[in-house]
Amino acid sequence: MADVKLLRVFVASPADVQAERDALGEIVKNINTTLAGVEPIQLRLVRWEDDVEPAVGGDAQSIVNAQIGNDYDVFVGILWKHFGTATPRAESGTIEEFERAVKYHSAHPNSVSVMFYFKTAPVPIDIDTEQLARVQNFKERFGGSGLYGTFGDTREFAATLQIRLTRLALRWCREGRAPDAEESSESAAIDTETDAEPDAGSADSSVVEDGAMSEDAGFLDLIEEGTAGFLQVTEVTERMSTLLERLGSKMKRHTEEATAARDSSGAVNVSDAKRAIDSAAASIDRFAGEFSPEIGVFKAAFARAIRAYGAAASLLGDFERDGRVEQLQEASATTRNLESTMGESQRLLRQFRENVSVMPRATTRFNRARRRVIEVLDTLDAEMTSARGATMETLGLFDELQERFGE
Repeated sequence: MADVKLLRVFVASPADVQAERDALGEIVKNINTTLAGVEPIQLRLVRWEDDVEPAVGGDAQSIVNAQIGNDYDVFVGILWKHFGTATPRAESGTIEEFERAVKYHSAHPNSVSVMFYFKTAPVPIDIDTEQLARVQNFKERFGGSGLYGTFGDTREFAATLQIRLTRLALRWCREGRAPDAEESSESAAIDTETDAEPDAGSADSSVVEDGAMSEDAGFLDLIEEGTAGFLQVTEVTERMSTLLERLGSKMKRHTEEATAARDSSGAVNVSDAKRAIDSAAASIDRFAGEFSPEIGVFKAAFARAIRAYGAAASLLGDFERDGRVEQLQEASATTRNLESTMGESQRLLRQFRENVSVMPRATTRFNRARRRVIEVLDTLDAEMTSARGATMETLGLFDELQERFGE
């Protein structure tokens, strides 16, 4: 029997995400149960509250550093509304642990995988605004690099990490090392925070109960449910692209009308030009009214899919015994199509946003409409960036499963 590889997962975070820290413990247990008899690997969660003994000398963070050091294979950082207290060496304990992990990863890219997540759930009214600002400032340093993931609530976090860590464990078994630096630093990016639930008629009652996955759902049921969710995401993405294209055509016409608004002498007819520009504003307002609800549908459908795929990842042993890969291949094809559709839609969205942002501020009504539509487009752009990251992570897991079980 092959020696069992121990994969140590270290979590760094302030106390305001205790629910996610606890969820990681359950995720590790689920994955260990799942992979038992499938691959010779076991995960172990490393947390300061469990793995650091009381000691004297130095500050608290230095004690954590001394006892845990770099003795882990996976680093998971989490922030929400609390940034933490500064240490003698960094802005906070969590940031110090993150910087140590990144430094070690840079020196030994095949020895540790680094991922970081931000929680996007609404914050309490009595929030410490200074702490929240520090979190936001730290997040902005990542810019558009895609080096972090987002999640709305604990359930979404658990589904995302179930997929991410299962895939990581399978790859580690196959390659005998951490994934390449470029891939390991790209965490699953998901922001599916929403109060909306999938349509009651769109989910099999054996799979979804009261908005959550049924404990009786099987691996193939969950793959089917996740595929249905991704198909719904594809549909809503295509609808949004159609709305964007339609508005683009209208804006071209309104622009031509404003440009042509001249009197008999060839001078600009201000009244006619203003009328054309305000018509453009009205078109933008109607677009925003139609477009905004679709973002909620997008988020709910994506949440449905990720929850199902996350639950499916916990049943890999059952899948191996079943031995069928046709449904997995279908799910993989759907996922690839979704990524392609979202990529094209996001390209169109960004191009349109850029065109709108450089339009002259001609009238008050147009300025307000332009600001509103830019906010709507930016919201969707952030959602799509997160969703595309999670989609690629899910596709990676499907590839791992087909390679492992489809031979």
